[in-house]
Amino acid sequence: IYARADKAMGGVLPFGVPIQREEGFPGMEDYIGGGPEAPPVFPDDPVMKSLAMGWGDVAQSAGGAAKWMGKKSLGDKWVQAGQKLIDANQLTPGTPGEYGLGLSVVRSMPFTASLVPAGLAGAAGGAAAAGAAGLGTLGTVLAGGAGATLISRPLESLAEAGGVYNEAIAKGMTEDQAAEAAKSTFLKNLPLAVTDFAEIGAAFLGAKFLPKPLQKTIQGAMESRFGRHVIDPAIKIAAPALIEGGEEVVQDVIQRSSLGDQNAWKWDEQKKQAFGAGAIMGGAMGGAGVITDLKAVQEQAS
Repeated sequence: IYARADKAMGGVLPFGVPIQREEGFPGMEDYIGGGPEAPPVFPDDPVMKSLAMGWGDVAQSAGGAAKWMGKKSLGDKWVQAGQKLIDANQLTPGTPGEYGLGLSVVRSMPFTASLVPAGLAGAAGGAAAAGAAGLGTLGTVLAGGAGATLISRPLESLAEAGGVYNEAIAKGMTEDQAAEAAKSTFLKNLPLAVTDFAEIGAAFLGAKFLPKPLQKTIQGAMESRFGRHVIDPAIKIAAPALIEGGEEVVQDVIQRSSLGDQNAWKWDEQKKQAFGAGAIMGGAMGGAGVITDLKAVQEQAS
């Protein structure tokens, strides 16, 4: 799926595959969007279509960010590439779940995936530094989380700014107004590094990441078998889900307010979907933390 989407977009995605001249993709070698005649990537499956449109969103956000930073020619190519992929994979009217949470989550997955390489690089750097300093397991996890946040948060903020820039232009704003909206979005997104760090910490440390007073309150329960095998995993899944869901809502508010929406805080269907999608993605991260623990237990047992 990823390779086909990447090929249709001209190899602009992270972990890209080599672009080859291929019959049915005329002009691909010269045009970042796969050529004017590029066919639909996923003509039938709504899940694959949603993934393809998600990568189109990624390209458009990157293009908007490039234009905001003065790289108009490059930015235009990326925006056009993303739009071509989105247009080619529109869901058929009446598709079950067309406006539902499920396909909304699927479409948001490429955006998260595009940030993974930077996050992993930051986490590896932070963990390595903690290991060299002899900070132990807890310190290594925290340092890894800090490293991931330090690298991925500015990139995510930049992508959010790029999306707002595009939307501002689409709304008829001038380039200066769009640039101001993008700048506002970028700066307001940066403090969300705090929630990113909290999410990572909760996902991989569980109860150990809770405030000390709360840790003392549940200390007795956590020492039991039920606490270790039920409560702690539940915290690792529920806490990141709530944090990421809340972060998505705040980002929606930031985007709307930057575009001049006077009802940016209104709880509507868009916010419900933003919270739901964020909660699912955050819960998935927490699930990764639980799986990591299970693997560690298995290794100790063997």
